[in-house]
Amino acid sequence: MQTTEGNNMYRATVQVRRTHRPLVNWRLNAPPGFHLNIGARYLHCPITVRGVTRQAKYIQIIMGPNPMVLGVIDESDLVYPRPLYATPFLTFARRPIYPQEGLDVLTAEHGDRAIVDRCAKDLGDKSVTAEIHCFRILTQEGEHIEACIIELERAFGDVQALKLGSIRRMEMVDVMAQLEE
Repeated sequence: MQTTEGNNMYRATVQVRRTHRPLVNWRLNAPPGFHLNIGARYLHCPITVRGVTRQAKYIQIIMGPNPMVLGVIDESDLVYPRPLYATPFLTFARRPIYPQEGLDVLTAEHGDRAIVDRCAKDLGDKSVTAEIHCFRILTQEGEHIEACIIELERAFGDVQALKLGSIRRMEMVDVMAQLEE
């Protein structure tokens, strides 16, 4: 694959190098690893080419630390990456605010993870599954960073205690006065 715009993964388009000629007609054949963006598997994936915005005809979901969807339109051999977020319900009603203990059910370590995953799958919305996946990855990363911070704070305390001991020993022999002589 070759990036045709900038280095930002979500803003770039990617061109698929083909080993066969002529160009494949995407109307007849889905690109390898992609599926039609219709029905229960539909995801909102707008692609703008030369000022015209269309929905992706074929999509592929990548469930990495930052889930994304790759979209392809007809008459093009470009793959358009987009971040994959849960589609919000836009309403004027007050949205719920989840307490932390309520969110614990979504973590990877929760005992009912299989039930949560099945319920999310039954919703039929891949963007919700991607959002739960992202939440789990970020929760694990946050816990790892917190553990590192605790270890660094301990190490910093040890270094500061040793430094204070050194200062006290220098004071006991009045190093500063000896340096002035």
